[in-house]
Amino acid sequence: MNSRELLELEQNPYILLFLDNLYKKRICEYHDLFNSWTNCFIEAGIQVFIVKKEIKDKRDLNPNFIYIDSCDNEVYSDFHIYQKKSIFGKEQIIYKSCFFVIYESKILKEFKRINQLTLEKALFLAIDKKNEKNNKKIKKMIDMNKKL
Repeated sequence: MNSRELLELEQNPYILLFLDNLYKKRICEYHDLFNSWTNCFIEAGIQVFIVKKEIKDKRDLNPNFIYIDSCDNEVYSDFHIYQKKSIFGKEQIIYKSCFFVIYESKILKEFKRINQLTLEKALFLAIDKKNEKNNKKIKKMIDMNKKL
């Protein structure tokens, strides 16, 4: 899956979460945090897509989230979430965990930190965008009724 396909997923708005490896303690904590917010995402009607670096990783997967395994390094470079570092003369790639709120194939906001506060902000941003469309429809209906 390439970055264009990730931006053009059918759900609007949605949250796109990038995780490196669920066997690392910190990454597992991020995944657990998203799991604890599952009911909020379901109630709000916001879909969460999780892009994992490790393909064979099947640890504690949440059936309410959609997991994406087959991503190239291009995707990580398009979203600017990896870093090349030279450690003892060897070049290594370090993947950052972060998430995006995406609406109509555009990134509304990137969250580089994953914690309760940023998750709350992202959820409210997604809900606002989702309701914005409905509010416009309702406004048009009200305006049409006023003209009658």
